[in-house]
Amino acid sequence: KNLVSFAMDSKTNTSVTFKWTNPNTTYDGIKIGYKASSASSYTYFDVDKTKTSYTIQNLSNSTQYYFSYYTYTNNGNSIVKSITTSAGYVTTRPNPVTNLTATPLSGSQIKLTWTKPTGTYTGIKLYKKVKTDSNYTELRTIVSNTSTEYTWTLSNAESAYVYDVV
Repeated sequence: KNLVSFAMDSKTNTSVTFKWTNPNTTYDGIKIGYKASSASSYTYFDVDKTKTSYTIQNLSNSTQYYFSYYTYTNNGNSIVKSITTSAGYVTTRPNPVTNLTATPLSGSQIKLTWTKPTGTYTGIKLYKKVKTDSNYTELRTIVSNTSTEYTWTLSNAESAYVYDVV
């Protein structure tokens, strides 16, 4: 009776979305639960049996969560549940960096500055792209939760660049 291909579909700094395929058996509902790694018990949500995805919201950023799910059948006044299946754990993303600014220092140097995110994180990744390109490439990984700037020497000072930080 368990759900088929139950897996995480996406996550943000405060939510996780799961998707699955419903089994070809009869059941009355689905329960999806979560707990922070420090918690002793799961909090479960009732999910309509016709649904094939569900988003758990209002999670704390940069926190490791464990997830569980099961289907159940109402049998008179009691609930008979199928085997509870662990869906593993997920760590939510940290809050985003804000106020990213690129300031020219010379013809070939750009100083990137930002406001560091609130909450827990271990570092950031800087990305760049030529303005006319569609894809970003990683410029630098900064393994620090205190850095708020980076100076980059451009490889092609004739190009206009766009920057992003995650």
